[in-house]
Amino acid sequence: SDHCNELLVEASVAEDDADAHWFRPEFDAFLVDEARSVGIPCLDRTEIVQADGSQGWALSCRRGTEAISIQAEFLIDASGEGGFLLRQLQIPNDVDRMRTNSRVVYGHFTGVDEWDGLYRAAGGRAADHTFYCDDAALHHVVDGGWMYVLRFQNGVTSAGFLIDNRRFPRDPDLSADEEWHAWLERYPSIAAQFRNAAVTDLCGSIRRSSRLQRRARQTVGMNWAMLPQAAYSLDALHSSGNAHTLYGIERLVAILEQRLSVAERYAALQQHAKTLDAEIDLVDQIVHGCYRGFVHFDLFVSMAMFYFAGAHNSEDLRRRGVARPGQAFLLADHQEFRAAVDRCYDELLRITARPAQSAEIVGFQQLVAREIAPFNIAGLCDPSRKNMYPFIVAASQ
Repeated sequence: SDHCNELLVEASVAEDDADAHWFRPEFDAFLVDEARSVGIPCLDRTEIVQADGSQGWALSCRRGTEAISIQAEFLIDASGEGGFLLRQLQIPNDVDRMRTNSRVVYGHFTGVDEWDGLYRAAGGRAADHTFYCDDAALHHVVDGGWMYVLRFQNGVTSAGFLIDNRRFPRDPDLSADEEWHAWLERYPSIAAQFRNAAVTDLCGSIRRSSRLQRRARQTVGMNWAMLPQAAYSLDALHSSGNAHTLYGIERLVAILEQRLSVAERYAALQQHAKTLDAEIDLVDQIVHGCYRGFVHFDLFVSMAMFYFAGAHNSEDLRRRGVARPGQAFLLADHQEFRAAVDRCYDELLRITARPAQSAEIVGFQQLVAREIAPFNIAGLCDPSRKNMYPFIVAASQ
């Protein structure tokens, strides 16, 4: 294997510094315990039955048989796809502003075989990998979508197909289970990984969604703000959701801790909303470009380099302690970086409007390498690497 149909980009220097697959029941419980340990009340199984934000916030809630009243000066919506403020304030969903159009068929399983064994049996050179592939976020890229396989330490594996909704719209004549198996049957190597798999009791049967994307037209107000994952939903291709949410939290905390006047605070919130809008535009553009690139793996790899370049630069600034307050996620506020993404995205749309020729694919690879050069601190777009990119400390350090 020359790794021509693989891409490995190492994001951490060691296991202690690495991201992990967060098993939600345990991780959410950990966060609740952390909040309570510093005196923050956490009310689970609580329904907000009425909310009045005309003067501060007055929330009427019900927790079982108990009625609870909460008064607050400011409200932050962290409800994700629950969309509390979207419904409460009747904010329009501007999904037509999103380029990406995908849906998911997914489940939680036991008995999923490790990919490493199948990979080696097919002639794969696992010795070139800088980490064990089954310990990472394993993605299978297919024509018309991609699949995630996330293995937890307790024997459960979360897996799903993210599908281009334009090319493969949901078929009402197929059940979710039937569609899941239809996608598996298209790819025998993936089917082999799931040959002994069984759905867990944790989440029940195979599930599927309609279009995943949503986008709130308004994300801040005089006395409220949405976290990024309440403001929009995109696609998990680059696992950007958690990092983006943390950027949003950081900016909002910086605003609120200043104890500004209402007018000054609202002005700062509007600037935050402008930054959030730019971030959503950028991540959506990169993800949609990758979907267009799925028709040829080299096109996908090249477009994905913009995500990794943005992530490496953002993390490098933090490691060196020079990240400025309010800085945007993935260089979304960097005009030259955005212009480079625009040029390559437009060219990708042009060459994928019909079957791309070999010369066009090579030309696109070269274009991305040139455009990304000022931001390439991680040795990306290097043919000698053969799509294997170990973690390196940037020279700027």
